[in-house]
Amino acid sequence: MNTKNNQQLVINDSALIIWAMGAIPAIAAGISLVFFPSRILIFFPSEIPILKILNPIMLVLGLVLLLFYPNLTIIADRSTRILRLEYRYLLFYRTRLIPFDDIKNIHVEKSTTSSNGHSSKSYRIAAMLKNGKNVPFRLSFSGEGGKTRHAAQLQAFINRKTLAQAGEAVSQIEQGYASDLPDETGQTSQAASIAQPGTGSHSEQEPLN
Repeated sequence: MNTKNNQQLVINDSALIIWAMGAIPAIAAGISLVFFPSRILIFFPSEIPILKILNPIMLVLGLVLLLFYPNLTIIADRSTRILRLEYRYLLFYRTRLIPFDDIKNIHVEKSTTSSNGHSSKSYRIAAMLKNGKNVPFRLSFSGEGGKTRHAAQLQAFINRKTLAQAGEAVSQIEQGYASDLPDETGQTSQAASIAQPGTGSHSEQEPLN
């Protein structure tokens, strides 16, 4: 995260780990297919013919992660009053612009999945617009990884709250609730909050990415 001249807040949601998770099996599967057709991912001998389909499957899955999971940079600019979402893929680049005046709040969505009696939670940042539309910054959910703090910082920055007020918002969110805090002009706005779309990694709203 980087703040420039108190006018710009930059948050980077790196895709390097996901790209590595896609590259390693894709490379291993590709080498196996070309040079070691009798092995699975180079290392494991395949005595069962049906297991050979694992190589092309791993190659395709790895390429999907590499080509379609972007590095996300979130830029909030007070001078233009624009929230800019920059998606950098390996082969192309796209952006989404959201005016500050269209944003009602920045929040964190939580998804809970259950399997064999165990549950896991994953998260993503989203913007709720004043027209009622919810705009997730990513299509997929992932680990918390500071998302709660980033959402509170974005909300505070957009509403010109002080650092102390932003810190208070983060503390309240981490305790499981949110409250309205005054900004520097004395007005109030909703602090970033955690929304729970329900069980399963999906959202009823149209995803941004």
